[in-house]
Amino acid sequence: MRIAIINSIRAYGGGEKWVLRAAHCLSQRGVTVRVLGDPDSELGRRCQSSRVPFAAVRLNRCSLFSGAAALGQALRTDLPNAVICCNERVARLAALAAALPGSGAGRLPIIYRNGLEGSFKNKPLNRLLVAPRVARFVVNAEATRAELQRFGWIPHQKLRLIYNGVDPAPVEQADPAGLREELGAGAADVVALSAARLVPEKGHALLLAALNRIEAARRPVLWIAGEGPEQATLAAQVQQLGLARWVRLLGFRSDIPRLLRAADLLCHPSRREGAPNIVLEAMVAGLPVVGLAASGTVELVQHGVTGLLSPVEDVEGLARNLGQLVQEACLRERLGKAGRQRALTEFTEARSTDRWVELLAEIGKE
Repeated sequence: MRIAIINSIRAYGGGEKWVLRAAHCLSQRGVTVRVLGDPDSELGRRCQSSRVPFAAVRLNRCSLFSGAAALGQALRTDLPNAVICCNERVARLAALAAALPGSGAGRLPIIYRNGLEGSFKNKPLNRLLVAPRVARFVVNAEATRAELQRFGWIPHQKLRLIYNGVDPAPVEQADPAGLREELGAGAADVVALSAARLVPEKGHALLLAALNRIEAARRPVLWIAGEGPEQATLAAQVQQLGLARWVRLLGFRSDIPRLLRAADLLCHPSRREGAPNIVLEAMVAGLPVVGLAASGTVELVQHGVTGLLSPVEDVEGLARNLGQLVQEACLRERLGKAGRQRALTEFTEARSTDRWVELLAEIGKE
């Protein structure tokens, strides 16, 4: 089988990381995969450096019709058996391309993968254009499936839940030697890591507010890895709250596995999610997770078993949980061990790939 995975996002986040890993895993199962994306995208650069077949197609900064025409032309050249659309815009482009005369999309089965709550909107364009032409809506969390069901116009039989899988090798093989010293953390410090795009929905401002509520003697050193439009605002908040001694804004990092191995816990204060990859990677690293009980996060993190969760927007609860893990090394160890066991048994890459191969075979018979 030949498939095309299409993603128009120029930044590199969890969804783009999934594209790269899915391409590798499906290729190992005998599926021929080509990724289509924006020519200026980080995903394109990473595909090329990883030897994943990539076709540059201008899908952004153009009208729906011109984007659909370009996509149709690319698909006519590639002739896949199915396409996987990884964000709302490309789902619209693929659906429109399928309706254009002479398009390579034709009657190709379209799969829409929705990896983030709130990313596919309950709007007429999606109901009238996208839904009739999508063969399956694949989500990576029950919370996202429930959201799509509430729309009332996506048939239940078109919805499929496939959790993300995690590859333990990058974390297990990472060498954290010297990293704590390099980033200014002492041997006695408890290091909390937060790794995500610096956008409001990821909750970094809320995390800094929670850190400020913990008495100085019990504060962890906080590493914030990531880049995005909130970077300057967060830097100003750190200075305003007097947290410069404890907080390091690391910017974009390509060595997240090393950071995970060097840290003592993961902070994930995201307000909305699918099934966050960084949480699974932290669990593989044996780190307890402190976070918010948002959408898919609660499906990965079991409160009191593999981490500690507080309600969304609950700054006091987040501060209390973070402070508790800083103080209790035995609790960190217990939660971390349980999280690693859960990740390695319930969220394996092999299991996730099995579900995708089954789905592709099912669609191929229709």
